[in-house]
Amino acid sequence: MASRSRPKGLGRGGGALWRVLVTEGEVPDHELALVTQAARTVDRLNGLAEVIAAGGSGMHAAMKEERQQALTLTRLMNALSVPARGGTVSETARRIAALRWDRTG
Repeated sequence: MASRSRPKGLGRGGGALWRVLVTEGEVPDHELALVTQAARTVDRLNGLAEVIAAGGSGMHAAMKEERQQALTLTRLMNALSVPARGGTVSETARRIAALRWDRTG
């Protein structure tokens, strides 16, 4: 049986995704590696958002990478096929995006 504890090094957004999908969801053990990668992708997206918000010389490269990481996250979420409570995968993605951008909780 795979470990269902939160992977080390996850940030706030990645940890929120992990909690939603693993703790509150019904992710089978064989999909935990995909959930971990999705959580790390959320954290990368958060870091890139900070670089973009700060502007400067790295902003354009960060925007390009952000687009690629967003595609990666979409593909991981589709591979997981984890619907929101009574919803669809895209509703789950919207809920996760809301968690990602929530800086207050």
